[in-house]
Amino acid sequence: MINSAEWDRLNKDPEATLNNVCSHIANGGSMIDWCNANGVFWSDMQNWLSDVDKTDKYTLAIAAQREWAIQRILTELRSVAYPDLKQIFNDDQTLKHVKDWPLDAQRALGGIQVTETKDGDVKVTIKLVDKLKSIEMMMKNLKMLSDRLDIVHAVQVSRELVEDCSHLPVDKLTDVILGRISVKSAQSTRATED
Repeated sequence: MINSAEWDRLNKDPEATLNNVCSHIANGGSMIDWCNANGVFWSDMQNWLSDVDKTDKYTLAIAAQREWAIQRILTELRSVAYPDLKQIFNDDQTLKHVKDWPLDAQRALGGIQVTETKDGDVKVTIKLVDKLKSIEMMMKNLKMLSDRLDIVHAVQVSRELVEDCSHLPVDKLTDVILGRISVKSAQSTRATED
């Protein structure tokens, strides 16, 4: 059931163990990684954490982990969206090796293609990740941009549609709603059928 030597070592100071687990989780680690590193079975750790006092602290660590992940993603998006590309060149304007690039430029790298020209020169093509997509994702996260509909306009259109189409049969109303025919077309078809 339990890897007893490791479990006994960890259980000697349960508060320290709980703090260690929660710190690991809050800083973006996983429970599985922690268990593997400490020689403890994940299922045993889940049972150990089922105590109410431990569960509360662990739940707070999970919330902190979520915040850590959000901040980490935003940091990555910022790096990708705003790399300092001046830093990828040597003083003589030759390209530095990628390992010597600043981290933000490395993160923004989508690919490198090296080709030899007909006259024997080397041509290096650098592809960056989509900067606009990164900025868009940050703006959505910061609620500066959304994919929402203009609700007021949608309600107004719905009222007009109901008033204009209230007399139409269901099949024509469906065609109007799906945009296959206009309201006027549906009404003129209805008038000729009468």
